[in-house]
Amino acid sequence: MLVLPSRLRPWYNRHSCEHVLARSAREAGELGTAEKAFEAKNYNEAERILLRLATSGNVKAARFLGGLYLKGQGLPQDYFKARKWLEKAASAGQRAAMDDLAWMMDM
Repeated sequence: MLVLPSRLRPWYNRHSCEHVLARSAREAGELGTAEKAFEAKNYNEAERILLRLATSGNVKAARFLGGLYLKGQGLPQDYFKARKWLEKAASAGQRAAMDDLAWMMDM
């Protein structure tokens, strides 16, 4: 069993593996909910969920949202917003976002 000094316990509790795994599992579920909302043509709900996830640092949501803005799928086409979200995802290593940005630069 890991014994931490009392001054480190609050930090560990916020950053423990269990917390990170629980957050990523919750976000994966929410990302799935956003995909289902998009497929059901509930675009406002999909955008709302994706914006919240992307703003909190979920790179998959940022890439999904950027792609929707880029193609105008269910949302008004907006190259500025597309670039913003695709750059966030690309800077985190999302290869598909890098490809989308390269495609935008060739337009």
